[in-house]
Order: sequence, then C-alpha cells, then structure tokens
Amino acid sequence: MIPVCGGAIAQEIQSTINAVSNYKAAEFLRKLTCFVCNLGEMSDEQRQQFVEEIEQAAEDSAGNVILGIVDRLDSIHKQKILANLVKAKSLGFIPVRDFFRHSSALERIPYVDIELLPNYCTDYYDPNGDTELLFASDVLIQTFADIEGNKYRLSALGIKLMTYGLHVSVEVEEAKGTKKLARLW
Repeated sequence: MIPVCGGAIAQEIQSTINAVSNYKAAEFLRKLTCFVCNLGEMSDEQRQQFVEEIEQAAEDSAGNVILGIVDRLDSIHKQKILANLVKAKSLGFIPVRDFFRHSSALERIPYVDIELLPNYCTDYYDPNGDTELLFASDVLIQTFADIEGNKYRLSALGIKLMTYGLHVSVEVEEAKGTKKLARLW
C-alpha cells in the first residue's frame, strides 16, 4: 500500500519509523548505562550470585529478565533505585522474591510520586490521586476508614523500597489501640 501512495510519502514513513527505532535504542542504552554504572561497587562474586538467584527464581535467563526490567522503567532516575535494590539483594537485605516485587512496584509508580512516600509514615491520604496509585502498587496498606475517609500507611514492601531502594531511613508510626471503623452507608 505504501509504495502505491508515492515514493516521497513512503520515504517519510520509513524515515519516521527509523527515527523512532533509533530513539528507543538510544533511550534503552541510556537507561542500561545508568543502571550498570550504579552497580560499580559490587564484586564479581556478588554479581554472579545475583545472576544465579535471578535465573533460578525466574526460570529464565537473568540477562533477559534484568534487561526487561531496565527497559520497562520509565525514568532514568529509577535505574539508580533498581541498582540499589540489586545491591540490597546481593548483600542479603532482601530476598529474591522481594527484589521482583520491588522492581514491579517501581515500574508502576510514577517517579514524581516516589518522593511522596515519606508522607505515609503516619496515617495519611492525599486527595490528588497519588494515594490510590501507591496503594495499587502495593507500597501502602489501608489502616482505617472513618467519616473523613480512608487512611493509608507504608506497607512492609513500601518500607523496604524506601530503605533499600531510596536509601531513606524510615520510621513508621505504630498504630496504637483499636480504630473503630465508621459505617459509611
């Protein structure tokens, strides 16, 4: 169909396809370079151990798994967080299953909402929409509901993401007593 439309149009379409393809390849290379550069202090033994655990858990080539995760992250800044999670896994701070959970949550959370996570060290709700998105990403748990609405706090996954991915020390306020749920109907 394209050649029938005319050579100039076909060339423009092909040129656009090539430009998009080149951009995607360059963007992937940029993300991969950032990720690898942030792994600099890991020893060869730690890297090998990480690769073996990823392959065993994923039942797939670690290269395919890691490159897929790197490619799916939408922000270059998330690559550093991912590298921190790799290092935390390699040092034994998180199990391999948590590494996969954290990387999945990282894929789903917009980078601009990551900075809002400290707000959830205490019961909190933000009506601007980030609460629902963070809750859906499994980094928050609902603590209670009352007449004013639902309240949320960091989940165990959210605490570990902040601690090991963002290198932010987290103290989550413990719930005291029993919260009575109001009937909302």
